Amino acid sequence: MTEDEVRAWYDIPEHAEYMCGLLARAHPGWHVRRLGPDRTFRSVPVWCARHESWRASHQSLIDENAGLLSMAMTMVDERAVGTA
Repeated sequence: MTEDEVRAWYDIPEHAEYMCGLLARAHPGWHVRRLGPDRTFRSVPVWCARHESWRASHQSLIDENAGLLSMAMTMVDERAVGTA
């Protein structure tokens, strides 16, 4: 699949909801959603994840690729990267 085909697949709300649920189940304590370009400063949709323990002022993890977002969530969970 091309990058555009993958984006189009996740433009279907049910598919985006499934991926959000999959990521949330794989990473307990995280809330995941997909934001369209109308809700970001980017020209493409992005995946957004927040840990439930973070203060409101803490910036969410954001990536265009759900797999890379999952990897970043794992690194935070393993404390391999700082989140201050």
